[in-house]
Amino acid sequence: VAAKVLHGLAVVALVAFGLGAGLGLAYFAAVVAAAVFIAYEHQLVRPGDLSRLDAAFFTMNGIVSIVVFLGALVDRVL
Repeated sequence: VAAKVLHGLAVVALVAFGLGAGLGLAYFAAVVAAAVFIAYEHQLVRPGDLSRLDAAFFTMNGIVSIVVFLGALVDRVL
């Protein structure tokens, strides 16, 4: 439950940052994609079954980081 709350707050923070920085569509599309990846991350791990914890934690968080960065980069370059 705590992870879901913190991930939700992270998405809210990404949106707030984007609004404050005046970022546009590319960034916010990336934030939506990141939110989808975060939701998928929560589907990978179940209570009592941590066999996919590495995939959920390392792989998905890495993908989320890259997606948000690329969204900000594309937004600023274009």
